Formats: sequence, C-alpha cells, structure tokens
Amino acid sequence: MKKLYFLLGLTIFIVLGGCNKPNETICSCTITSPQDGSDFIISEDIDVLFETEGTISTVTVFLDDTQLDLQIIIFYKPPGRYVTIPSHFLTLGKHIIKVVAQSDEGTQAESSITINIIENETVDVNKVLMLKVDYLTNTFEGGIELEFSEMSETFTITKIFAPPGDFGFLKLFFSEIDELLFYGTIIWAGCGKMIFPEELLPTDQFQTVPTEEYVFPKNGFENVFKQSWIQDEYESVWDSVQSLVKVRQYLTSNPEQVVKLFLYTPSVGIGDPADADWFLFLKN
Repeated sequence: MKKLYFLLGLTIFIVLGGCNKPNETICSCTITSPQDGSDFIISEDIDVLFETEGTISTVTVFLDDTQLDLQIIIFYKPPGRYVTIPSHFLTLGKHIIKVVAQSDEGTQAESSITINIIENETVDVNKVLMLKVDYLTNTFEGGIELEFSEMSETFTITKIFAPPGDFGFLKLFFSEIDELLFYGTIIWAGCGKMIFPEELLPTDQFQTVPTEEYVFPKNGFENVFKQSWIQDEYESVWDSVQSLVKVRQYLTSNPEQVVKLFLYTPSVGIGDPADADWFLFLKN
C-alpha cells in the first residue's frame, strides 16, 4: 500500500509578557501548550503557547539542539504572538523544540517540549485492526491487521452463533463486504480455539507512543457479542491498547468510529476464566 509521509508545518506561539517594573531584568518563559510528549500524525500546524515574564528582546528557536536558520518574525494572533517555522525542518520521529528568550540586559531563559511525529497512511485499502487482551489481567497479547480489497465507509459486525451443547462456535463478519473477521470454537466442559485468524502478531511487533497522553474513542464502544453477565465497562480493556501507535493511527484516520469488541470464552460450563480473551476491532 502506498504510504504518504507528511512533514509537519510548525507554528510556535510566543506570548511576550511585559513587566510593569521599569528596572525588571528577570527573563523567564514556560511552555503551556501542547503537552510535553504530544503526538502529531497529520500535517497541521502545532501551536506552542508560551507564558513569559520580564522584558524579552530576542527569541531563538532550536530543533534537536540545532538553532534554526530562519528569520524570526513575530506575528500577533489571539491569544498571543507566534513565529512560523517552515515544515521542511521536521521529519518523522521524536523532536525536541526549545525556545530561548533573552532580555535587553542579557538575562536568558529557555523552555522546551518533545513532540513525536508519527507516519500516516492514505486510505487506499479497507483495513480492520484486531487486538487481543487477556480477560483476567487486561494484558495486551497481540493483534493483526486484516486487509480487504472492497471498500466500505461504514463498519457493522454481524454474527453467527451456535450455542455449545457439547460443541459450538462463533463467527463474526464485516457485514458491508461479507468478510470473515473471527471464527472460534466453543466447547462445553472443554476448551475451543480460534480458527480465524490463524495467528496473531506478537506484542513486540506493535510500537507504543513515547508519551503519557491518553486517548479515548470519541463515540465509545459497542459489544458485538453481548453476554448478560458482562457489564458495559470497557475502560480497563482499552487502557492496555490505547498507547499503541496503530491504535492512534486508526483513531486519527477514522475519528468518529465506535470501537467494536467482544469477549471470547472458548470454554463454558465448567470453564476456566483464564481461557477467555477480549478482542477489539478498529476500522481505518
């Protein structure tokens, strides 16, 4: 699949706070926005808002400890003043942006933030991200991206369920394109297994974002195989996958989506809860 890498155009807001004391020589600045460690995927400006004290005469911008060779022109735009940094200065990955403010008297202060620029992909294939989370421990255990040639803007999951007298099964389908998403057997007083997908990628194949920023699906969750004893509380399941780079990409690509999930219990009757796993589905 063709990937497009977007370079980020960066805009830094610098609020120049004057001081009423005529002999003030203290120079200090603090970055208040965005949060340190924020992730950016698409090519939009980043507004870094500063609070400053003292008399500021010059401002210098550094990227990864290298002073940017550009003319610093300060523009006013509510809620403060800003300086524009051209997009060709940034590449994918982690960057440290530092602003150094200096007063007429020579005192100097600096403030810095770390940003992480994540690759984005064009939506030229229909994909579903499937993730597995342990039922008892809420530990992420792997996942897979399923790709389909037929496109669909919507995402509905339908099921075929055969209750286990002795042997049963559950099949889940991507309804709009009639494609299988999951097939697992269920055994009474035994233990079934997942038939499709045949295997999942291990956890070390999934990168995590280097930030503590927490994301949550805007429109929540839908349990596509609701069992009466399961409560509609899925935050602890989501906690274990929300920091994955793939999850951030899917939420950015399709921000209005409802995250689908269900609990797979391959053993019923005298079953073992340790056999159960949550599965989550996100669509690009």
